[in-house]
Amino acid sequence: MFDHVEIRVADLKAGGDFYRLALGPPGHESEEVTEWGDFDIAQASAESPATQRLHIGFAAHGREEVDAWWKRMTGAGYASDGDPGVRPQYNETYYGAFVLDPDGNSGEYV
Repeated sequence: MFDHVEIRVADLKAGGDFYRLALGPPGHESEEVTEWGDFDIAQASAESPATQRLHIGFAAHGREEVDAWWKRMTGAGYASDGDPGVRPQYNETYYGAFVLDPDGNSGEYV
């Protein structure tokens, strides 16, 4: 459906710290961009401002992984955007948790 996703962050270090904790070590890192396969973050500029109000879901292997991810992220001080739980409005087996990145984007583990 898509080839890659890139979001712009106001502070590449702060964004990198969040997404490293959320996703693990990046596959590539430079002064302009940090990449995890087909997802990356890039430094915002006047011409390309920081991404805001985005929601992005990352795949987990199970509920325990979702719970551990949410505890790790909120334990590091990132704001919850939704506790781990079933979301029957999506389907009866949908289970996810949400945390805000430093720019206010909602990251989900599902």
